[in-house]
Amino acid sequence: MHEPREAPSNPHSYHRKPTGTGIHNSLIMKWLTDCCVPVIRHHCENGHF
Repeated sequence: MHEPREAPSNPHSYHRKPTGTGIHNSLIMKWLTDCCVPVIRHHCENGHF
């Protein structure tokens, strides 16, 4: 069994992954902004750092 491959006529599609990675990164950034930043700011304001 051969694994499916991208069409050789489009070499860029072989090197570049789908935009799902960009969406994943944006979700990570959103999570960091929504969850971590308020916590860090809270600790900084209360002098824990």
